[in-house]
Amino acid sequence: MQKFLVPFAIIASLAVLGVAIVLVRGMGPTGGDKEPEFNVKAIPAVTAEDHIMGNLNAPIKVIEYSDIDCPYCKIFEQNMRQIMAESGKSGKVAWVFRHFPLVGNHPNAAKHAEAAECVASLKGNDAFWKFLDAVHTAAPNTKQFNPADYQMLLPSLGVADDAFLACTAKGTFKDRVAKQAQDAQAAGATGTPFMVFVAPDGTMLPASGALSYEQLKGLIDQLVAIVPAA
Repeated sequence: MQKFLVPFAIIASLAVLGVAIVLVRGMGPTGGDKEPEFNVKAIPAVTAEDHIMGNLNAPIKVIEYSDIDCPYCKIFEQNMRQIMAESGKSGKVAWVFRHFPLVGNHPNAAKHAEAAECVASLKGNDAFWKFLDAVHTAAPNTKQFNPADYQMLLPSLGVADDAFLACTAKGTFKDRVAKQAQDAQAAGATGTPFMVFVAPDGTMLPASGALSYEQLKGLIDQLVAIVPAA
């Protein structure tokens, strides 16, 4: 049976050159008995090539490495959407989605990640997020989405069947998905969701598990508080 991480208080303190922050954990699988040791330097910088909800140039970024079938990811993402609805409009917070399919637990997770990338390549960043929503609506909580049902989702996204099938059949984005998973592992991630919160001064805070809305809001509010006034 997988171990679950126990939530504990988010600690943040301001320093002259930025924010000093410590590891945050939420409920979710760790993948082992030992506490993870994170190396956030292994995480690539956010660029326009990423899937971003919010402003690319936002001073605060939440980078999530996710498995589309992961129930803990679904919880975190629901909470993160609420945060973005409240704080994203200000332009101070951006949410960045990257892939970390755990095919040992969710055999179709890598297929879902490639499918999402195909949708984005055909219809753009907004369609990427809509595809995730559609998959999670069709397979909420612990349910896993059946790849045979992808085509049922495409009409609402404006994606043509033939173009989508050609993209997935070629494995167009297999390497992209694999590279993002490798980055997460190099950073010390052993489960999903795995997040890195980037402060305005570039300081990175790793986090693991389905952080609650209260945990997310508490941390982001403290980071927002140090953003210089426009």
